[in-house]
Amino acid sequence: MTKLLVFFGLLFGIFYFFYRRLKAFLGGIFQPPVDGSGNSYPPTGGGQPAGRIDKGDMAKCPVCGVYFPAGTGVKKGKEEVCSAKCAG
Repeated sequence: MTKLLVFFGLLFGIFYFFYRRLKAFLGGIFQPPVDGSGNSYPPTGGGQPAGRIDKGDMAKCPVCGVYFPAGTGVKKGKEEVCSAKCAG
């Protein structure tokens, strides 16, 4: 009986150790960094929500409706489409 308690105690200790390490690791990945005053870093300006990246102007393909970065599409007459498949 004593051996069983020692075994479960060691097992619990090992799981708890790895749980704490995994929790700290995942917390650093999924949460934005915070400076000493509790504000997220880097500060977001212009009313942009934290974690959002400004990727520039987007254009909508008139053929399939997919959004793509403006200026990276294929010209079809006076329009810009997302790919050669939509241009053809």
